Formats: sequence, structure tokens, C-alpha cells
Amino acid sequence: MARRAAPANATPAFFTAPPRRQIADPNESALSRFIREQITAPEKLPGNISIMTGVSVFAAGIFVARTWGDIDRYYPQNGLKAVDTSCCTCISPP
Repeated sequence: MARRAAPANATPAFFTAPPRRQIADPNESALSRFIREQITAPEKLPGNISIMTGVSVFAAGIFVARTWGDIDRYYPQNGLKAVDTSCCTCISPP
């Protein structure tokens, strides 16, 4: 079976890099350009929001674990007593 060629006006089948936007200020610093092109750019905003959501949930989990993570040692449940040993605080049955 013969291979068919693509039509003359076909575009490439792969994604090309988006064209760079024109720099608004020729004296713009590299940090300002990075913030404008990578962080506040409308086409990259959904991904950036997703990353920030994940980082925020992770940081909140660390905060909660460090703040209230040992609450079960002071308020044992199901009739278990907190017993202090030489190396750590352990839970033992009554």
C-alpha cells in the first residue's frame, strides 16, 4: 500500500513553542520578565494555581501535624493509659 503525503497546507503534527510575546519594556529586569511570562501569564495561570493549591495543602498538613499531632497522648481513648517509659510515651492497655 502506498504512503500518502500530507496536504500542501498542513501544519506539523507536533506542538511548537508558542511565540514569545513582545517585551513591554526593554529595560525590564530578568526577574520582572520571569514573573510576567511564567507566573502571571494567562495561559499558565491554571497550572500555577494548581501548584499553589498543592503546596498550601501540604504546608497546612505539616502545620496541623506539628500543632495538634500529639493530642492523642494527652487524651487517650478506649480506656488506654499513657505510660511514660525511658525512651518514649507509649500507650498500654489498662
